[in-house]
Amino acid sequence: MRTDGVLIRVLVDNLCVCFGKPAPKASRRGWRKFLPRPRGRGQSFLALENISLEVPSGELVVVMGRSGSGKSTFLRCINRLQEPSSGDVVVGTQKMSELDPRGLRKFRKEHISMVFQHFGLFEHRSVAFNVGYGLRLQGKSRTSIESEVQGVLRQLGLVDWADALPSALSGGMRQRVGLARALVTNAKLLLMDEPFSAVDPETRYQLQELVVEIHKATRPTIVFVTHDPAEAMRLGERLVVLEDGHVRADLRPAEQAAALSRLGYLHPDTGSVSAATYPRDTNSS
Repeated sequence: MRTDGVLIRVLVDNLCVCFGKPAPKASRRGWRKFLPRPRGRGQSFLALENISLEVPSGELVVVMGRSGSGKSTFLRCINRLQEPSSGDVVVGTQKMSELDPRGLRKFRKEHISMVFQHFGLFEHRSVAFNVGYGLRLQGKSRTSIESEVQGVLRQLGLVDWADALPSALSGGMRQRVGLARALVTNAKLLLMDEPFSAVDPETRYQLQELVVEIHKATRPTIVFVTHDPAEAMRLGERLVVLEDGHVRADLRPAEQAAALSRLGYLHPDTGSVSAATYPRDTNSS
């Protein structure tokens, strides 16, 4: 992944997302009449309520929360895979709500990459094709695509698998392909939605190391979503905890362990992950 010195910050201002019908008219007040929890059938509920957050250029921010906390919804609002009900998201100097569909596609291609939890690969195409897909969307020449794809394949240890189909790869290798696809476009904003939750602990550790190395080398702005406190503390220069659609804590490394213990994510005596970290199973994250 190359860098040209251009960095992107993310500014989120009073972000709200309401699911269910009928949806309320967007406003910055009056949301509380729609109860966030519990969720009744057909009931409107708040997935996110009045979230305000700045991610400075070149920072790696981890957004952590239990299932149903709103963390993935928050991440998808940044690139408008999820439309906010109200509030603003600004990426660089661009207010995302002002982009029409064509402009949004162009902005994503040029500035944002996303790594998904379940890989999102074209199963019938080779590793090299999957990695180079974003470059094709950008209109790069065949020679340029081949050169840049080979570079990122070498970086992530995938050269010998360039012609293989995803079905021939392990879960960890498939996630490396997803990461390579995100990196090769030189995007200055990386959105990572629980990308390592489906791999074994050893592979997860290796991929975490890779993310840290890439961030140190090229300083893209990264928003990384996880439910795992150990992963969050390992990666995050800053750790934002979401609970029930609200920011519960915004932590720097020196305060993370103590704060997560107070919040019930870590055992107060041993520092290990608390069983209370995963007390419920819901469909929204």
